[in-house]
Amino acid sequence: MSVTKHLWPAPLRITLGLWWLYFSYTKWFDLAWVEGFIVHLAETHPIPAYGEFLMRVVLPRWQVLAVLYTWVEGAVGVLLVLGLYVRPAALLGTLVSGSLLFSFLQLPPVVPPPEIIPLWYWMYIFAFALNLHVLAQPSDPLTRPPHSPGHHGLRRAHPVRLLVGAFWLYFGYLTISWSSTPWLRDRLLEAARLNPVPPMGMALEAVALAGPAPAAIIYGMLSLITGGLLLLGLGGRWGALAGVLMASVAGLSFIQPFNDIPLWFWFYALLLTLNLHLLISAPAGPVHTGS
Repeated sequence: MSVTKHLWPAPLRITLGLWWLYFSYTKWFDLAWVEGFIVHLAETHPIPAYGEFLMRVVLPRWQVLAVLYTWVEGAVGVLLVLGLYVRPAALLGTLVSGSLLFSFLQLPPVVPPPEIIPLWYWMYIFAFALNLHVLAQPSDPLTRPPHSPGHHGLRRAHPVRLLVGAFWLYFGYLTISWSSTPWLRDRLLEAARLNPVPPMGMALEAVALAGPAPAAIIYGMLSLITGGLLLLGLGGRWGALAGVLMASVAGLSFIQPFNDIPLWFWFYALLLTLNLHLLISAPAGPVHTGS
């Protein structure tokens, strides 16, 4: 595990860079949707003053700002993937992801299905947290000068652990609340039809046809347990391993994106990356949160 822990910051950084590259790519060939999106955000933002700012300052300059964001996101992605100017890139990524997170406090229901809008926010929270972590992390083995002494292991992951633990608690609650809804059954059937892994597709179809409530409740309870273990710092690597397994099951089940929006693939990619980070950096025993 020590070798993996030593090398892990590099794939974490590269995954984040690929996310930024995809996010930039969504605006390479079509910017027209950005104008209407800004209008909706301005009209529905829960902070009226910020909505007014979007309407009066951002909207008249939406084309210039959209192009600027596209180039900045692409530059951050390239620099992170290549390991060049990692900390300035991560700082820029933190600022951009923070501004997006704040702007998207109220999303139009036509973007994702209304039932999963809360998960949209978590994707931007994950991106913000990963950018902050890369910013604070010492250089990884792929970017460190040849004769640099480097660092031993990863810095403590307490903030990441608390964030991921809070997510699993929320996701457990959300899954249980979906357990008896027709939406979940329809979504499972759709996922079964589109899933590129035949055994997973067959399993999802069987769960949907038998009634998804028991499986959803079990998954929700396991999510709540995982979240509790992570928040309380109990179980060491076992709690982190539970998070990796739960994220893998969710990602493999819904590998086809909601409403054909590939950003949902990246939601699961960021979730799995954070849980893998906890597993690799976790101590073998319980976490001593007081020290």
